[in-house]
Amino acid sequence: MACNIKLELEGVDLGDARRNRRVVNLAARLAAHPSLSVSGACHGWAESMGAYRLVQNKDVTPEKLLCPHRRATLARAGACGESLLLVQDTTELDYSTYESLRGTGPLSAITRRGFFLHNRLLIAEESGVPLGLCGAEIVTRSDAEHGLGEVRKKKLPLEAKESMRWMNGYNEACAVAAELPAQEVIMVADRECDIYDIFAKYHDLAKEGAPHAQFVIRAKADRRLGGGATLFDTALCAPLLGAYDLEVTPQPQLKKTPTGSRHRHQRAGRTAKMEVRAIRVKVPPPTHSKQERPPVELTVVVAREAHPPEGQEGILWFLVSNLAVDTLEQANRLLRIYALRWRVEEFHRILKTGCRVEALSFVEAGSIQALLALYMVVAWRILYLRDFARATPQTCGSVLFTEQEWKSACIIRKQSLERVPSVGEMMVMVAIFGGYLARKSDPPPGPERLWRGLVALHHYTEMATALGAV
Repeated sequence: MACNIKLELEGVDLGDARRNRRVVNLAARLAAHPSLSVSGACHGWAESMGAYRLVQNKDVTPEKLLCPHRRATLARAGACGESLLLVQDTTELDYSTYESLRGTGPLSAITRRGFFLHNRLLIAEESGVPLGLCGAEIVTRSDAEHGLGEVRKKKLPLEAKESMRWMNGYNEACAVAAELPAQEVIMVADRECDIYDIFAKYHDLAKEGAPHAQFVIRAKADRRLGGGATLFDTALCAPLLGAYDLEVTPQPQLKKTPTGSRHRHQRAGRTAKMEVRAIRVKVPPPTHSKQERPPVELTVVVAREAHPPEGQEGILWFLVSNLAVDTLEQANRLLRIYALRWRVEEFHRILKTGCRVEALSFVEAGSIQALLALYMVVAWRILYLRDFARATPQTCGSVLFTEQEWKSACIIRKQSLERVPSVGEMMVMVAIFGGYLARKSDPPPGPERLWRGLVALHHYTEMATALGAV
């Protein structure tokens, strides 16, 4: 695990060879102990002080730290040969309890302080394996920006809005498409990315014949289409392409209100009958737009629960895309693509719960942001191990684990050392170290069992190596 993390930072350039070596070693320490503090993960006072000085250095930025990981990500993407999904999403990082921390801003409420982390995760479409991060933006909102009303925000140019990060994400997807011209690149995002400028940018690039990415976005705005028609009503009246069954698991949910607060809602488990419709529409530019632009042509796919249980809100997805949809198979592909957006939510959970990044305590926000870049690589690696093992369970375990690691796991589990376990077998052993029961009826292990098991495996490997058992 630590060895593989070092490869993700190979070629990092922080302006000093000593810094380069130190940051690679620090990443390995954090990978071995993702839930510990920096001093807890480091070996001794001198190493801890070196790590603190490193992240406090102004030349050590998230952009520089993620640059080699991006190169490694694109190398994996080119080798996989699949269509690529660039999924982007934002999460809040709350540091309200650290009153001495400088450089934070308001979050959803003025009393909550921290910053927004906007990630761009590259995923292989067919296998669903997250290949790495193509970049990230850390956005700190000012108190003045927090007080702006929606009407005033609409009058600002896109470059002056927080929503510019979504356009930057689409530009990044286009850059990936230019670097990997043999593969299709599709940008995927939730409702906050429902921005007309992205639609217009795609049409401009396609018209020029320039490298560009496709897009699949969950619609937020019920746009006017002319003649009194609206996007949502038009999509709901589109011809029925077919239906499919969706298994909905019962679980509590937090629903966000327009004020930014959340209330708890219990979702009932059921088999939902989803009706699928699709239609091609022409969307005019927003009325507040200062540029004269022609309407853009979009595909709208709607998946709607036919008969939701009484007292339950029915499942309803509106997706907008540039991709043509004429059949149920094509519509289902867009729905599957959007469903893979959940990978970035899992990534954020690992980052917050497994790596405990909201517990980082520093005086300057810049130090936390530098560490965030390293923890993002660590969190991605955990998710990658899980999904790679699910997609290719028969692959030899030596692809992801060193000889010392797989032998240590076999010794603890009392298995033979004559054969290298497969990736799937290694994942089960690691998950068992993290509390996974491995019963026949159990689902495959999740990221929480894996990150706990990886920590245990690190300790077992150190012990076995010290005793000369491996």
